[in-house]
Amino acid sequence: MSTERYRISNSRAVSEQLHALVANSEQIGEHLAVVRALGRMLEELERTPLDFGESREGTDIDRLRLRIGFVEPLVVKFGVHEPSHMVFVSRIGFSKRQR
Repeated sequence: MSTERYRISNSRAVSEQLHALVANSEQIGEHLAVVRALGRMLEELERTPLDFGESREGTDIDRLRLRIGFVEPLVVKFGVHEPSHMVFVSRIGFSKRQR
């Protein structure tokens, strides 16, 4: 197994989702839980993204393996491109249980 970390990429929209999520977490008293969840999520995405969360069967596109991961109270949708060791985050937000 490779010990090389994956690089994480996300769009401006995902960056805006992250900023809104952190701001909202402060308003609802969940800031510490969100910060902890984000730290764990980042670690999983950098080290073992293909073991984190669940595969989205039938949605792999051009060697991009689509997945969804949960670390309460958050959910992240992402794709893993194994040949380039890249993770592409497409969405991050509160899980449905949090809403």
